[in-house]
Amino acid sequence: MRSSGEDIAPRKASAQRFYGIPIENEEGFVTRLRAVESSNAETFGDALAREKSLHASYDRIARDPDLWRPITAARDVLKRRHRRAASDRPKVFGSFAPQLDLSFAAAIHGLAGLFLGSLIGELATAGFLSRQTRTAI
Repeated sequence: MRSSGEDIAPRKASAQRFYGIPIENEEGFVTRLRAVESSNAETFGDALAREKSLHASYDRIARDPDLWRPITAARDVLKRRHRRAASDRPKVFGSFAPQLDLSFAAAIHGLAGLFLGSLIGELATAGFLSRQTRTAI
């Protein structure tokens, strides 16, 4: 989200400096830029739309309790998966920075995953072992 803002600000300043377009609001700025240079206006409009989308996603995730945030983020990614262009994927994965969260919510998620994984493993092996012991007898 920060990188999209860092991308937009210099482009906006550059367009204002070269074309003398006042920045009263983003839509008006894109409209005036489209009259002068349509290609730059199109990519700038896409960047603004992406920034708004990221802000909306962040707001949705931040509103939820800590334990539900990963689920909300996954749901948001699945909803936007078809709309995101293939060219955005390298940028998203390239800017990913892994972080280790040592909060209470992360500990609960980790323990729940551990217990659920153990339960699934036990059920799978119990079904497999019971079949083997029946055929051996």
